[in-house]
Amino acid sequence: MTIARLNFSHGTYDYHRKSIESVREAESKGPRPIAIALDTKGPEIRTGLLSAGVNAEIELMAGDPVTVTIDDKYKEACDASIIWVDYKSIVKVVDVGKSIFIDDGLLSFIVQEKREDCLKVQKMLIMVNSLPCVSVVVSNESAT
Repeated sequence: MTIARLNFSHGTYDYHRKSIESVREAESKGPRPIAIALDTKGPEIRTGLLSAGVNAEIELMAGDPVTVTIDDKYKEACDASIIWVDYKSIVKVVDVGKSIFIDDGLLSFIVQEKREDCLKVQKMLIMVNSLPCVSVVVSNESAT
């Protein structure tokens, strides 16, 4: 093991303290260091609904251009080319070259361009998304 992930959305401080102690004990007996990733709960950012309905599916391929918008006219009109999000500051806090992750990281995008009411992004991994409403995670790390 090279990294231990602790989900701080669940468990007590004491539970996590004991987990960290266990990782450090295992590390002391092994041949290499073990990193600890602290997964903290961030803001819950919601997407709009797919225009084709709640049971609709969209397929996004690597390299596909997508617009992530805060324009409310797309709140119930999302499709494979445009995704509405309720976090109005996303266009201010995410810079070109940074990554955004949707559906708990199953979908990943890199920001290509910033506009006043949207981010122009490019799909990084091949995934099928069939959820009408998904969470968005904003990363301050550059994609490599």
